[in-house]
Amino acid sequence: MDSFATLLKKHLKNCNLEPAELAKHTSIPKESFDVWLDGSKFPNECSVITECAGAMRLSPNDRRALFKAARLPRCVFADLLSEYMRRANISQEKLAKDIGVSRKTVGKWLREEHLPSKCEPMLKCADALNLSMVQFNELLEASGLDCQLLSPCVVDKPITNPKQFFGRRDEIKRILDQWSRLPLQNIAVTGAKGSGKTSLLYYLRKNDKTPLENGVFVNFKDPRMCDKQTLLFYLIKQLKMPVPEPCDLYTFMDTVTEHLDTPTFILLDDVDRGMKNPSLDQPFWDGLRALSNDIKGGKLAFLTTSREKPWEIAQTYGKESPFFNIFGHVLTLGPLLEDEACELVTAAEHTAQLPGERDAEAWEWILEQSQRWPMSLQKLADCYIKTMKYGEPARDKWREACLERIKPYLY
Repeated sequence: MDSFATLLKKHLKNCNLEPAELAKHTSIPKESFDVWLDGSKFPNECSVITECAGAMRLSPNDRRALFKAARLPRCVFADLLSEYMRRANISQEKLAKDIGVSRKTVGKWLREEHLPSKCEPMLKCADALNLSMVQFNELLEASGLDCQLLSPCVVDKPITNPKQFFGRRDEIKRILDQWSRLPLQNIAVTGAKGSGKTSLLYYLRKNDKTPLENGVFVNFKDPRMCDKQTLLFYLIKQLKMPVPEPCDLYTFMDTVTEHLDTPTFILLDDVDRGMKNPSLDQPFWDGLRALSNDIKGGKLAFLTTSREKPWEIAQTYGKESPFFNIFGHVLTLGPLLEDEACELVTAAEHTAQLPGERDAEAWEWILEQSQRWPMSLQKLADCYIKTMKYGEPARDKWREACLERIKPYLY
C-alpha cells in the first residue's frame, strides 16, 4: 500500500496543484502539508483528509485510500457506512433497529468516534443495506473485526448465501418474469454436474429480491425426502397448513386445495433422484399434477432441477405421469457469461488479498481452463489462492495440481 505522502503527491500532481495552493483552498496551513509530504507525519483527523479530498475533488475510493494510508480505519468505516446508507435510503434509526444496536451506537460509527465491537451487527448490515459480497467485505475489513470474510469460492457444496452467488442474470430474469403474474408458470432447470442448479434454487429462495415468501425447498439428495409419507408431512409443515390425520396423498391434496390462497412455489431439487425411488410412485406425481390444475388462479408453481429434461427422466424410470408434461419452460444452465465469470474472479481476488503484485496471466489461465463453468471456476480460483497464501499446492506445480481437482467437471 502506498504511503500517505506518496498518495498526496500523486493527487497534487494530477490536480496540478502546489501545497501552498491547496492550503489556500482549505483551512489547513501549508506547514502541515510540508510535513505530510516529507513523510514525517500524517493527519490524525478524518475531517482534515475529507477537506483535502474535497478540495482536490477526489473520488470516494481515493479518499478512503488516504484514510487507510493515514491509519484511520474508523474514517474508512464511517465513510463506507455513510455511503451505503445513502444508497439504501435508510435512516440511522431504521438501521439501528434492523441490526440490533442503539441509534446512539450508529451515530458514533458515523461520527468516526468508534468502530463496531461485534460481528453480528455487521452481518446484519449486509442485508439491511443490501450490500454485495464485495461491499460487505470492504465494510467488514474497515471495521477491524476478526470476522470471516465472504468468498465466492464455495467448493464441493452448493452456495447457500445469496451474497456469494454470481451470474445467471438472464436465467433469474426469465424465472422471475414467469412468476411475476398469474397464472404462475412451471419451470424445469437442467444442466450438467457443477453448473449451479442447486445454488440457483438457494438464491431464488433466500434473496430478498425474489418473490418466494411462500416457497418450499425439497432436496431429493436427502433420503428422507424420497419417502412419500415423510415428504407429504414435510410439505404440509413448510406450507404452514394444518396437518391432516392421517397424512396421506388424498388428505394432503384436500388440505392444500382448501388452504392455499397465496402464490406458492415448490422447488424440487434433483427431481431425478426422487423419480428413481419406488416410494414416490406414479400416483404421487399424478397428485402433484392434479394440484397444479386444481389451485384456483394458478397460484401454485413447481420448479425442478435435473441433469436432463423431466419427461425424459420419467420415461427412463417408467413414471410417465402427466406431471412431467407441465413444464413448458426449460432453462438449461451452461457456462457463465464472460462478464459474470470475470466478476466472480475479481471478487475472489479482492477477498483473498494475495501478497505481491497481481498475476493477471494466472487469472486469465483460470478463466480459460474452467471454460467459465461455475464449479470449475471456483475450484481453480480456490486452489490458486491457497497456493499463493499457503504454498500448497507447491507454486511450481499448482496448475497441474489444480487441474486434477476439476477433472470430474470438465465437459
